[in-house]
Amino acid sequence: MDMQLLLWVAASAVVSGLAVGAGVGWWTMRTVKVLRARLEHAEQARATAHERSRQARQQVAQLQQALATAKAQQAAADEAARAHKPDGTPSRREQLARKLDDEPTLVLPRRELPADGFADTMPFQD
Repeated sequence: MDMQLLLWVAASAVVSGLAVGAGVGWWTMRTVKVLRARLEHAEQARATAHERSRQARQQVAQLQQALATAKAQQAAADEAARAHKPDGTPSRREQLARKLDDEPTLVLPRRELPADGFADTMPFQD
């Protein structure tokens, strides 16, 4: 075998190895770049979700505080209304509720229990 041919074969092997290495390196760098972009996007989404979660917790705390304040004010108003009516007469709402409970209805049966203690299982049968 000729020495020049051997040099050409070795040089072509080195060049093709470098070309393959460059191709693999390019592909790897491209893949790493895509993965880094995905990671950055995921980190931004996580940070946004964390911030929204914090805001939601803060809003829930504010709403709970407002609800507690409103309940306290309502209780104080009810107590003042009861103190204003010393004779113990029920409120208009209680009077209306009692009146509606006492009236018979056509759709729903009254609240009395059946004589035998069991519910009617065939209400539309004669």
